[in-house]
Amino acid sequence: LMTFLVAPYVRVPLVAHFFADLQKEPTLDNALRCGNKASFLFNQRLQALFEATLLEQGVWVPEASKGSVVRVPMRRTERQAEEYRQLLHGDARRVAEAVTLGSPFGQLLLELTTSPDGTLRPFIEILRYTQEVSKCSLHSNSATFTLFILSLGVIVELFGNEAIAELRAAGKVVSPLLQELGDLLRGQILHILEEWIDVAAKEVSTDGKRVGNLPTLCVLHAHRALLWAPLIARGEVDARGAAAFVGSLSYVRE
Repeated sequence: LMTFLVAPYVRVPLVAHFFADLQKEPTLDNALRCGNKASFLFNQRLQALFEATLLEQGVWVPEASKGSVVRVPMRRTERQAEEYRQLLHGDARRVAEAVTLGSPFGQLLLELTTSPDGTLRPFIEILRYTQEVSKCSLHSNSATFTLFILSLGVIVELFGNEAIAELRAAGKVVSPLLQELGDLLRGQILHILEEWIDVAAKEVSTDGKRVGNLPTLCVLHAHRALLWAPLIARGEVDARGAAAFVGSLSYVRE
């Protein structure tokens, strides 16, 4: 993992694959490909690391200013770096590696527009892994993990919205994994949330005077509303989605 973190221009897919720990192709369509390393994300510090890896902007470079890779490796030892600095001073046509490998819109969106499968496939498998770990108490670490992956999944899909717009404008093919991500969020993940909402609504307080765990219900409804944000952003939400979004939002606000 530490090795992947010091490779900034390929960090996003490498770290995603590390946590997904993909196994061999399953023999059944619904078999999990996610390995044991996905459970590392139960740790809140590793959650923060994964989120920061996906969302780090990186070096910002306007599209018109980007150069081409003309020399490998782009990362060098101290001695190689000094030699390269001298080379840059001697040839004004060369540009620094930051300009060559930077991005005009961040590393995640760059991955989703140029090589989406490398990031989306492992992330989708981590999402599918929540089905296994969610079969426990909604007050467990598994529930916290599931809500974290849900939130991150929505963010990735929102970035995917921008990727779709970029690709369609350029006349390029949109990866079907972007659609698969959305279907999974509003399919399996939504089903898990709705089961937990039913459980929380029936919980009785320790003094036996109240039915319904209000703080937990607010958290669950907030995440349920969040699931519909990408469709709302694209203007594709249907009546069912709009009703679910407004219902959960109203519950939290009231």
